[in-house]
Amino acid sequence: MEQPDIVDSLRALYGKVLGRSSVEKDDDFFADLNGDSLGAAVVVVTIEHTFGIRILEDFFKDSTPSAVGHRIDERLRERALERPAKTIEETLDDSAFASDVTRLLESLHENRPPAVAPETPNG
Repeated sequence: MEQPDIVDSLRALYGKVLGRSSVEKDDDFFADLNGDSLGAAVVVVTIEHTFGIRILEDFFKDSTPSAVGHRIDERLRERALERPAKTIEETLDDSAFASDVTRLLESLHENRPPAVAPETPNG
């Protein structure tokens, strides 16, 4: 069974990414919440960065906070970890990670492609 705090954190993350005030534990990211691939990328990268696990395939099989939380819990148990090194909230508070996610979220909410950092010439 998934850890309630992980599911609650995922609900909050989905809400932040999709600009929603309420997300239920059984709301599918795509079917129920109308999420798109850019939003999914933000969610998956945040999860993978936070917990140090691969979740992409599982996310596309069942993207409800409950199912994703259950899979995170399974993966953590497989690695014999009781708790992750940090929480989703701590990941989002990390300034470098947060600036990248903020840029993606702004692009998502403005319905435009994300800005790409200009390439620097090799010296």
